Amino acid sequence: MRDSTSSAKFLTPNRREAAFMLAGGFGMSVLNACRSSAAPTIWRQSPMLRAEKGAGTPSATADALQSRLDALGREGGGTLMLGEGEFVIDRPLVVPDRVSVIGAGADRTLLRSAVSDDNWQWAPVLMTGNFASGYVSPIWNHPRASRLAPVSKGDGAAQLLRPAAAGDFVPGDLVLFVSDLYYLGPDGYPIANYLAIRRITATSARLLSVDEPFFSNFKGFAYNMRGNDLVAAAAQRDGRGLPLYVWSEAELAGFAVMTRGHWLNGNSATYKARFSDIMVRQASTIWYGNTFQHSTFDNVSGSFTKKAGELSMNSENTVVQNWTAAFDPMAARRVGHSANAGITMQENGIAVTYRDGKLDVTGFETKASPILGINNFERGTFERLSIMHRGAVYTGNVVEIGTRSVAGRRPATYAVIDVQWSGPCARYLAIAGPETARCKIGGTFRGRPMTGEAFRLSDIQQPNVIAPTAFFEKGRGIISPGVANQEVIGCYVGGGLVPRTPLEAAVQRRNRISAIRSST
Repeated sequence: MRDSTSSAKFLTPNRREAAFMLAGGFGMSVLNACRSSAAPTIWRQSPMLRAEKGAGTPSATADALQSRLDALGREGGGTLMLGEGEFVIDRPLVVPDRVSVIGAGADRTLLRSAVSDDNWQWAPVLMTGNFASGYVSPIWNHPRASRLAPVSKGDGAAQLLRPAAAGDFVPGDLVLFVSDLYYLGPDGYPIANYLAIRRITATSARLLSVDEPFFSNFKGFAYNMRGNDLVAAAAQRDGRGLPLYVWSEAELAGFAVMTRGHWLNGNSATYKARFSDIMVRQASTIWYGNTFQHSTFDNVSGSFTKKAGELSMNSENTVVQNWTAAFDPMAARRVGHSANAGITMQENGIAVTYRDGKLDVTGFETKASPILGINNFERGTFERLSIMHRGAVYTGNVVEIGTRSVAGRRPATYAVIDVQWSGPCARYLAIAGPETARCKIGGTFRGRPMTGEAFRLSDIQQPNVIAPTAFFEKGRGIISPGVANQEVIGCYVGGGLVPRTPLEAAVQRRNRISAIRSST
């Protein structure tokens, strides 16, 4: 049995913990620990529960696992330990708040979905949190939604417009802080300009102190997650839906997953959670979902059939690190998927970092999507990423940064790109949008740009920098008419930036271009 020290660090004192161990499929012992800050830890052995390995159908297996997870949820949190073997389920397992799931190892424990299509509600193997931007609308008029005065970024407290009644907010409550400013998504649902999940540390009549500072200036409302009494449509066999909830202060670790769709439900929402040592044998994506905040994906790797991943819709201050990802074209054809991107950031996210990763997109032969796409996302960072395409043709851009200027959307700002690319592409870099600002591009781009362009800057007025560390092996740099305030300084551009027309010469005078090295 693994000593889950990495999970234990999330657990708070003065609450009961329970650990369930499933050995060899369903052999299970239950071990409860009662903790008290005023007394030593007391351990007591609970009755043994047993089941034969592989005895149940996918439905029965899901029922058995879900019942243990629900029991842990009623206890206020704990850890479900999975033994060796393959667990085949017919619907996502809903992991309650503060409940961890720890396997025997990614090479010994497999969670596999028996669902035969990629339905986003049913195909996942796990649901951690249940949230989508569309659920913001019913919160606005909810009795537990309290209006906020404007809050400044960097603050560790939020001010209510009216005094809180006793018990409305107490230390330990998990609260959604949502901006009044939003825009309508492609399906007509509202996407908040800023949404922050925070835990209350102290209260006064009108002041809520929180455990993390805010990343944005905003006014809006606060909704208390205590009670989970707002029900929304989500994957559940009886069709009644699930309450809105955020999965916090817990861990998923030590197992493999396999499904035709996303292995995590797309509406997942996490706060101060950890995903580690997980192997994705087959899934649409390796990481995917909305509103991942102050969380970590560490050594979550594998193969994908659509895109490597996306953490969007108000994801904040989350890190994906120490990973490898490879597009599996044979599996994609087998399940009927068409690859559409490598990694995307979008929909008003803030401060998500990808670092120390390797991405192989061989097989994206004709798709024109970018490998790294940043749109309406602030402070997206790609550090020390190695990306390759071993095929002869790829018609998309490697890095694409842009902004859709719609009220309520964040501009793409403060992106930092440090990648190593090898392979064909349309162009290595494309930056567009008048609000796109303060992005810094470095890295080594080797291979063949099929358009003959190393990069293209279009419709930009705010400053961005192609840094001295950028190395574009082949292709010419293009700065379109109307572009101003860009810096292209001290980098290597194989095809150079030599103006061909008087108009292009005027464009270069509106930007800061100097010390360019090239082969021409």
